[in-house]
Amino acid sequence: MKHRILIVDDDQDLLLILKESLESYNNSYEVLISGSVQNALIKLQSESVSLLISDLRMPGIDGFTLLTYVNQNYPDLPVIIMTGYPYKDVDRMSYEKGAIGFISKPFKIQELEALIRKTLQKQTEGGTLHDISIPLFLQMIEMEQKTATVRVLNRATEKRGVLFFKNGELLDARLDNTSGLTAAREIISWDDVSISIENSCNLNQRNIQVSLNALILEAMRLKDERPKSQQTTGTETPNLRVTPDKTNKVLTSVQAKLKNAFLGRWIPNASYVDNSWGKMIKSIQEISSSLNFGDLKALYLERKRGLPLAIVPDEEIVVLELDSTCSRDKLLRVLSL
Repeated sequence: MKHRILIVDDDQDLLLILKESLESYNNSYEVLISGSVQNALIKLQSESVSLLISDLRMPGIDGFTLLTYVNQNYPDLPVIIMTGYPYKDVDRMSYEKGAIGFISKPFKIQELEALIRKTLQKQTEGGTLHDISIPLFLQMIEMEQKTATVRVLNRATEKRGVLFFKNGELLDARLDNTSGLTAAREIISWDDVSISIENSCNLNQRNIQVSLNALILEAMRLKDERPKSQQTTGTETPNLRVTPDKTNKVLTSVQAKLKNAFLGRWIPNASYVDNSWGKMIKSIQEISSSLNFGDLKALYLERKRGLPLAIVPDEEIVVLELDSTCSRDKLLRVLSL
């Protein structure tokens, strides 16, 4: 995945050298250059940027003003200050105003690249996930009461959005020039995505007041209203393929465990092996691992239509069709043993 870096400096020769050097040094970098803060602001509105590097002393609007603007309007965007400013404590002032890195001119390209790499690695410190369900992932963030900045890449359109969580609450979202509820609804409706997790959040104010579940329902409505040509295939609930196999060892083991636990007073309406659930199970296991949930032993699934299901991942995947007489909590405890 390309990391788009915007460098702002009024020295055009330096900009061209940095662009050529960084893109040659690491082919995952795409470097945009801007000779003024005014031009940089235009680029920020039209481009998805992973990192901003700015000089301080420039004609017109200076780097400190740009830094303040970015912190207020793009709170997920890290800023590195590079300067030959001779005044004392300029590095301390940069950090106090929100910069995450500082480098003094002149510098070696290796020094700047190391600082860039360290900064970008922080954006994925909580892991990177592919081919997963955004609603499922966000519900697990909420359940775990996790604080995180979640960056989402729509692989079909290459759009990038950001979701801000603090203690499991969705505070805000950003997508291009939109934020708040509108941005969150659009991001959650995406299918084919990659997700990067940063284990921190710079926001404190909550700008999204609706519940996450209500927002997910609204996003699904938005997705359903799109023309089918604009919809992509993501992690979906598989079509059930009932394939009973009384000789299957995994299935026999699960059936025996249930019989012993419930003393024969309850059995599932149906139990069978269905490995078409593999992709969804893999996604959930990746999410669980990234959030330090531990191993996935069993999954309870409520469905809009049909009976609820219990999914038991093992060497093969066992599916149990349940009914209203089954205690969900007891069933999950038994299956987790």
